[in-house]
Amino acid sequence: MDVKLYLIVIAIADIAIAIFCIPFTFTETMMGRWIFYSALCPLSLSMQVLSVSVSIFTKVALGIDRYMVTLKPLIRRPSAMRFRITMLIILTLAICLSLPMAIVNRVDKYQLCTENWKKKWMRKCYSILLLILTYILPLIILGSTCSRISIYLWRLETPGNAHQVRDELQLKAKRNTIRILIIVVMMFALSWLPLQIFNLVVELIPNKIEQHQNAAVYCFLAFHWLSVSNSWMNSVVYSFMNKRFRCDMKDLLTKSYLNASERNSLYNLRAFTFPRKSSCARTGYHNGRKEIDKFGPRLKNNNEQNTPTTGAQLLQNDDR
Repeated sequence: MDVKLYLIVIAIADIAIAIFCIPFTFTETMMGRWIFYSALCPLSLSMQVLSVSVSIFTKVALGIDRYMVTLKPLIRRPSAMRFRITMLIILTLAICLSLPMAIVNRVDKYQLCTENWKKKWMRKCYSILLLILTYILPLIILGSTCSRISIYLWRLETPGNAHQVRDELQLKAKRNTIRILIIVVMMFALSWLPLQIFNLVVELIPNKIEQHQNAAVYCFLAFHWLSVSNSWMNSVVYSFMNKRFRCDMKDLLTKSYLNASERNSLYNLRAFTFPRKSSCARTGYHNGRKEIDKFGPRLKNNNEQNTPTTGAQLLQNDDR
């Protein structure tokens, strides 16, 4: 239960990233000014930080949950109350991180959505805080939990007498689980690293950026695209690399095709048996911050087997 709920939250947060990060950031950067309503300036930037934070923090919570289920199955039991408390903490922390963006961002007289901090050091502290809480700390936690789970699964031996077929299946499942864990951590690290470095350079040595404004704008767009692409990468990893998901999707598509064929056959039978006087044929039915970006405009203008009895078996069955 926990895994599905976590994945639903990640999916919702990733959709919010696509809505609030891509259109506003790229439009403002390419046009050099804010063309939307003034109220959308603080709203969009705060929602960007909120959605990115929720997505990243939920991934961390999922990693910790899988770690506890695998290595400490007797302690960690699926609980709806535990999930609600976890999500409440995540939302509270994400809202606290996004509030400054709603307070300091305004459209200035040059039609730019800019941040108006009282002191420069406040902006630098906020940027560094975001770097730590949304990248460095999550990467450390995900990396450590991933490595511990991978080592545990690799050393795990199936109880009972040796059985070649069973052991080969178990080994294949373990390798698939480890591969998914490693890919998730590596995608997160590599997709967000360029933008994090870029933002850090802008804060610490802005003179270097101002000397190469045109190149900096193109670099920002590329790095921003790479960071938000992590959202659809999550769908690929958590979905299409999961054997159970692929089987369910295949069954769903097969059933949809068969249902459509049955409806067409039924319609043809009815049309042949009870012909309509109208010459119009009736068709069948068919179912159909900028993450933490604040710098684009400024540069340009100055995210069925037996019930498992152990945590490791539960994790492996989830990834089959």
